[in-house]
Amino acid sequence: MDHLLGEGVLGIVTGILTTAILFTLRALWTSKLSPLIEALRYRGLKVDGVWEGRHKDDKSQSESRLSLKQRAHTMSGTFTFKYLGPDKEFTLDFDVTGVIWEGYLTLNFFPNDRRITSCATSLVKIRGGGSNMVGAFLFRNAEVEDVGVVPFNLRRYERVAGFNATGNAAPRAAELGATQAVHNTEEAAQPAAEQRD
Repeated sequence: MDHLLGEGVLGIVTGILTTAILFTLRALWTSKLSPLIEALRYRGLKVDGVWEGRHKDDKSQSESRLSLKQRAHTMSGTFTFKYLGPDKEFTLDFDVTGVIWEGYLTLNFFPNDRRITSCATSLVKIRGGGSNMVGAFLFRNAEVEDVGVVPFNLRRYERVAGFNATGNAAPRAAELGATQAVHNTEEAAQPAAEQRD
């Protein structure tokens, strides 16, 4: 009788341990290994980083800041929108999810504060050699309970592929060195060719 009870307890413990191990392996695969393999295989456009935009007219001004993390085709991140107008001033923070496909980025915005009912979706095209994000921002206008549409233009201000996205930053020392090395090599080769003539 004790023998059967011992085997039953052993079977239950073995089953629990097997389930725990399989659950841990599945969690490790879905959260770490699979995204890592997908990111290594991804050869598409990289849009992760910080994107910013500003708008100012006679009546109002606004600032936008989008911070994205990318795993192959999927995105996650945060978005902050600051507005200053004649009759109101506010700052909204959103959690962002999205996907990229063939240079087009679809983003979904959900407010951090669940008391806010406004949400948004955006479809943008990556332009300017990967430095500009241009499209439309569709949002739920909670004041009139309708869909509002505004232009959505953001810029990436950090360096991309050896040049500054704004086009006015001084080159890095390494870039200058590489450029000067090319010019010095060409200058050195030129007199040698002239001496042969």
